[in-house]
Amino acid sequence: MKNNHQRQNWYQIWGGYLLAALTMAALLWMVGHGNKLYFGADLQFHYNRMLEFHENIAHGQFFPFISTYSANQIGSNVIAMYPPLPAYVGALLFFVLPKVAAIYVLLFLQFMLAYGLTSFAARKMGLTVMEANVVGFLYMTATPLVTESIQQWLLGQAWAMSFMPLVVLGFYRLTQLSRTDQDQRFHFNEAWPSIWPLVIGFTGIIYSHVLSFAIIAAFAAGYTVLLLVLKKERLKIFISLMIAGLWSFILSLAFLLPFLVNSVTNTLFTPHADQQLSTWAAPKVIDIWEEAYEFHSDSIGLVAIMALILGIFLFFQLGKKWQAWLLISVTMVISGTYYLWYYLYRTSLSVIQFPHRVFAIPIFLLTILFVYEMRVVSRTKGQQHFFQGLAMIIAVLMLFTGTRSYWLNNLRQTAQNQDYQPTAARPVLMNPVGTWFVHSNTIDNLAQYWTTYGAFDYLPKKTVATQSLLNHQVVQHDQAMSVDWRSQPNGFVYRGRFEKGELTLPMVGYRAKYVLTDQRGHSLKYHLNKEAQMVVTLTADSNQITVKRKASALEMTAIVLSSLAVVASILFVAWYRKR
Repeated sequence: MKNNHQRQNWYQIWGGYLLAALTMAALLWMVGHGNKLYFGADLQFHYNRMLEFHENIAHGQFFPFISTYSANQIGSNVIAMYPPLPAYVGALLFFVLPKVAAIYVLLFLQFMLAYGLTSFAARKMGLTVMEANVVGFLYMTATPLVTESIQQWLLGQAWAMSFMPLVVLGFYRLTQLSRTDQDQRFHFNEAWPSIWPLVIGFTGIIYSHVLSFAIIAAFAAGYTVLLLVLKKERLKIFISLMIAGLWSFILSLAFLLPFLVNSVTNTLFTPHADQQLSTWAAPKVIDIWEEAYEFHSDSIGLVAIMALILGIFLFFQLGKKWQAWLLISVTMVISGTYYLWYYLYRTSLSVIQFPHRVFAIPIFLLTILFVYEMRVVSRTKGQQHFFQGLAMIIAVLMLFTGTRSYWLNNLRQTAQNQDYQPTAARPVLMNPVGTWFVHSNTIDNLAQYWTTYGAFDYLPKKTVATQSLLNHQVVQHDQAMSVDWRSQPNGFVYRGRFEKGELTLPMVGYRAKYVLTDQRGHSLKYHLNKEAQMVVTLTADSNQITVKRKASALEMTAIVLSSLAVVASILFVAWYRKR
């Protein structure tokens, strides 16, 4: 009997994956039919990052520190300052698929990751396999989360929110531990079910999106304080969180350490929010309601709204656990609205972009609550399954019709193919708004046009975007001259007729180790001018200058430590499971 039950569960689990895969494959086929990749606010930026990783890997460099094939090819360190996970996966897919197809596969993998981790977390939080499948499906198809991927191309945020359910699962298990266990001593075996989801969840978020990590960490800190105040098992909770936090930190050192060192040792431009708070960035209640169906990310979606409304009517039938769940969800929704951020934008917190990003967390919480509410209102299992199936059908219909009605149809009528290479006479200033699309054979144009959205993040604050810099012209004797140049991993090669004396290269520099050589391999002295550009001193005429940014001992140590931590973690988990 037990084997039959387990077999049925496996059928349900894999059936849920199949349904999720077919749904998202159909959505992506509808959007990308004709091998078209449509514009989005962050598409050009993320494609530049994928291309940078791809070209570096193709040349045997797996950890680039500056952008040389992308981001206007001026030596920006933006490639090292944004988490690499989604861009790195996309770069690897470029080796086996045409680039447009590879990016759609990347989106598909992100949706399946979101479904898999969400349904898994829901099962481990007490829902049945069927209920967990519904939760995963409703979370994956929530319009606010889908639009972040296929319309706005917020790939880092989307991948980060796919890992978020594991963090919630870890804290949920800590809550259950503090309720049931009477032994005051810390036992690793008891803490392990809470530790591992926190480690994977936080590490995945860190490698996906910095601001999402900051948001999750802020609410995790708040919930930790709540647990330490209200629960008796404070020592177990504290030690478990310390182990999970230290473990995640070591795994994430390969990104975190270069990010922190670059931030501390250089004065950089950093991403900033709009000076005035818009209701799109932090919506009002009416916006959340009106845009639940429309293709927008500044809502929580219809299912989450229904869960809130039902929760109010069923509040006294839910039990203390689910009442607290509802109150936490409401608090988190309010934390991303205009009413709070209208005041916070007058403080230093105004640097936070788009506070509505926090909505992904209550969408997950409210989706689980919605499925539980179906238990409460249903008299039979049949009714419960009917309501769950109806919710899934409505979610799919809203997703497909909303995508077409509020975005795709208009885009197909107005988008233009970016099918030409820019020239000095016809440069292209690619703004974050516009209507265009690319094919696999024209997508590389996105790295040739001036990348304006995100490409100037983390440049030295002294940088001035001069014509000579953006046109890759060497300046000598106050004269800009065009030269032959090519990118290489972490550097450039410039060829021309260079005279003895100082030359300003079309490349920005940071407080880091650079090696400059001439055509004979002789080392050249350099310094950074007042505009943070690289100035090289030639002691004789030359026809070639090569610039290479070298990794520091600290950066290499971080990469080695993280790599060893990954291997050690895999070996430990294998040993622990066998034990």
